[in-house]
Amino acid sequence: MHGRRRRTFLAATCLFLTKLSSAQPSLVELRRRVTALSSCVSELTQQGGNAGWVIHSHLQNVFTHGELHLCPPARVGYIHIFKSAGTTIASTFHYLCDKRFGANSTFVKMGVQTNADRLHIKDYRYFSFVRKPDERLLSAIYEVHLRNKGIDGHELETMSPSNFVKSVLLRQLNDSLVNTHLFPQVTFLLESGKVVPSLVYLGRVENLSDELAAIVSEMFKDRTAGTEAKQYLLHHLKRSRPQASPDPVAHLKVTDMRHDTKALLMGTYITAYVCLGYAL
Repeated sequence: MHGRRRRTFLAATCLFLTKLSSAQPSLVELRRRVTALSSCVSELTQQGGNAGWVIHSHLQNVFTHGELHLCPPARVGYIHIFKSAGTTIASTFHYLCDKRFGANSTFVKMGVQTNADRLHIKDYRYFSFVRKPDERLLSAIYEVHLRNKGIDGHELETMSPSNFVKSVLLRQLNDSLVNTHLFPQVTFLLESGKVVPSLVYLGRVENLSDELAAIVSEMFKDRTAGTEAKQYLLHHLKRSRPQASPDPVAHLKVTDMRHDTKALLMGTYITAYVCLGYAL
């Protein structure tokens, strides 16, 4: 496919996904996001270059090493994308599964390491959730900083918030800072550079309550699961509301980022903008 056709395809995909995200959730729309994502990743892979950076890098098999939450009695699972409300979604998923099939029915699998693992989970149907890339990045920076894994908040004493974020992105791109919380969201859904075939639904954190309710109602074949999910989320989010923190890294805002930092962010997480439909 020639360059002009590729650009037209990617622009059309982005517009299509943006329209989907603005509507009320339906299972058809959530499935279409997966289909569009698969096509977009394939197109980026063929295109190569900077636009295909995450597809051709060491990040193309994150699913194989990632965190899967499984409910064996229902043969359904959740793919945890770090810093995309993953802990909240996983907790809700465990609650719904255990309530229907008994305590400890849900378990967490860290990675697909063997052929036996692969055969065991291939018949599961999966869902996942993604988040606005700029908001996710700032949340990830704070998480990595708190874990003392290579981000020093004291740097904010000598540089602007925008330059601080830019320095993190540059270190990620040159592989001097490698942390899964900073990995592009799409890579959590990739195996051998392609979207996991058993991914069925893809939700958005910005519409978490409604979209998760629609997904679990279908996956558990129980309409009450959606209502229970909304109630659980409401209770969980009230309890986990963060306290005010004096840490300057906790107060980074999207509006702090200058044009050059935003441009670098968009280039780093190009798949989130082009393939997941977030506005450029």
